[in-house]
Amino acid sequence: LLWVAYFFQIAFFATVLWVTLRLYFTKPRSFLWINFLLSPAFLLFSIYDTEGGFRKEIIVFTAFSLLSLAHAQKKITPIQLMIVGGLFFFCVFSHEIITFTLPYFLYITLLSYRESTIKKSAAIYFGIFLTITTLAGTWFSLNFTGNETTAHMICTALQSYDTDAKICDGAILWL
Repeated sequence: LLWVAYFFQIAFFATVLWVTLRLYFTKPRSFLWINFLLSPAFLLFSIYDTEGGFRKEIIVFTAFSLLSLAHAQKKITPIQLMIVGGLFFFCVFSHEIITFTLPYFLYITLLSYRESTIKKSAAIYFGIFLTITTLAGTWFSLNFTGNETTAHMICTALQSYDTDAKICDGAILWL
């Protein structure tokens, strides 16, 4: 189980890194780009907080970087929108703070429509899907908050797989 989780974490992180480097080397570089790339709010957040390891936020970075790359390459396909939408859906329901990334996705979608990279109907449906997903995720997180009992049940279930007791620290502890 841990190796499967590790594989997915590495896959997401590698995807974000690969897409970011592709964007970086295909576009004019500037001081602002370097600041963004090395910002603690971007790729280095997992390095600066070594106790946290990989975070769930890397999945939304993956989705956003894939959408940004498709926009930069001037070709956004329905398959790409489904992949980005699926990752976004998964993120919203796994970490409620992801709802605050909606404006960034909508902005890239609007830019893509203005530059004729995406059809108007696809942009509208994609924007509606992201917005409904965000609203549903917000509603879900407000109406189904965790508590000590939930945290204990999750922790017990995870420890039955012979995992380290530290797995219950972090997000599970804060339920």
